[in-house]
Amino acid sequence: MSSVLQRLRRNKGLTTYEVGEAIGVPQSVYSRIENGKATASDEVGQSIARLLDTSVDMIFTPSRYVVTAEPSGEAA
Repeated sequence: MSSVLQRLRRNKGLTTYEVGEAIGVPQSVYSRIENGKATASDEVGQSIARLLDTSVDMIFTPSRYVVTAEPSGEAA
């Protein structure tokens, strides 16, 4: 989970402090969630998903989603 949350957060250009502020928890709590050391409540999970423009499932069950490499577009 942590790599998914971290990637989504960084793609949005947000710090852990900014995410914590936006979802109403201290930065330390969000950081623990992102690092897999704490579990988000349903409400906090939904707030994170909304902020990062994704689904709760994508954040907390990423193995259900397969990411494939984009074609490079280079001629062989």
